[in-house]
Amino acid sequence: MSYSGTFTYLAQISAISRFAQFIPTIIAVMVFRKKMKDADRAFKLPFGPVIPVIALIVSFWLIFNTKVNLLIFGFGALIIAIPFYLLTSTYRNSK
Repeated sequence: MSYSGTFTYLAQISAISRFAQFIPTIIAVMVFRKKMKDADRAFKLPFGPVIPVIALIVSFWLIFNTKVNLLIFGFGALIIAIPFYLLTSTYRNSK
């Protein structure tokens, strides 16, 4: 992928891949906070669900206002990275 374009183009692809990972994290925060209301917490999120909801809206806005070719390459890079993540986590667990 590094031969495919300029630094700016590759940075945009990287940002899209990160937002695609960030969205499930935001949703998980909201789900866990709702399901585990009584759990002990070392950190309490200020304003309750306001910050995750704003982060989710901004993330979707950024993804929907991106050119289609960047979305394809960004999600493609994410999909290509998944097997490498699974291989490294399997390798670490086997030690």
